[in-house]
Amino acid sequence: MCLIVAVTKKTPPLSLYENANTLNPDGIGISWIQKNGLVKWHKGLDISELKSIAPFTPIPYVVHFRIATSGGVMSELCHPFPISRKVSIDTDGEAKRTLFHNGIWFDWKEQLMKGLVATGHKLPLGPWSDTRAMAFLAYHYGEKILELTDEKVVVLSKDGIKFYGSGWVEKDGANYSNSSAFESLGPAGTYRHYVMGNNYREAVAEYRRANGISSSNEACYGSGCDDGWDEEILNDAANRGLEAQASYDRKLKEVSTEIMEKTDTTWFRGRKYKFQGE
Repeated sequence: MCLIVAVTKKTPPLSLYENANTLNPDGIGISWIQKNGLVKWHKGLDISELKSIAPFTPIPYVVHFRIATSGGVMSELCHPFPISRKVSIDTDGEAKRTLFHNGIWFDWKEQLMKGLVATGHKLPLGPWSDTRAMAFLAYHYGEKILELTDEKVVVLSKDGIKFYGSGWVEKDGANYSNSSAFESLGPAGTYRHYVMGNNYREAVAEYRRANGISSSNEACYGSGCDDGWDEEILNDAANRGLEAQASYDRKLKEVSTEIMEKTDTTWFRGRKYKFQGE
């Protein structure tokens, strides 16, 4: 289902980020505004990296937790994507605007093809997903095109955070694209809160097999669409996920939580990094 957290006033508790990562384990991305007006991004992060830098990131900033429903599991397809001519898939960079998306844009290939034919532009190299296609089309046709997708999208620029789509949840100084991260990861019966990672995808695949569904757009993802699920199938998958959750909890305790003094610099991937603009 993915999750966007747009921090406007206060960084959420790090435990909330842990929940979000458990439910959406395919990579994390973060973006913030630098003093020079450009927007910086890092993506392909794991939860320990996010927890080490989020407390020191200037507000406003945006975080995305990915589950790979479009494109493979790879750092290059984590969000955000710059709204730029080549729509870079670099895991570190800066741009005038970055784009985050929560949802599944089913006809993105068709719309991307139409855009390429209409403009005569060449398709930039590298892997593609619905969100990269959004950023590409927003650059060539203007940001207003995002209103036509009916998807939850955030654009971060020097002017701040701009929201597209409906259903955003505001809580304690941040806006969330859904409420999954601050709902309980138990108890039994609330299968969405324990079917994480591969167990989530396994449950989807099992539901499709059991019901003869071959196309991914016939399945139901995320909150608000439970009627399409078979409870027995998913709860069975959830029970198998309990062992994975216990293993995750054990590993989490092994991760160092030592927080350094709050200054304008911290350590990130082995190098000293200045958050207030390079």
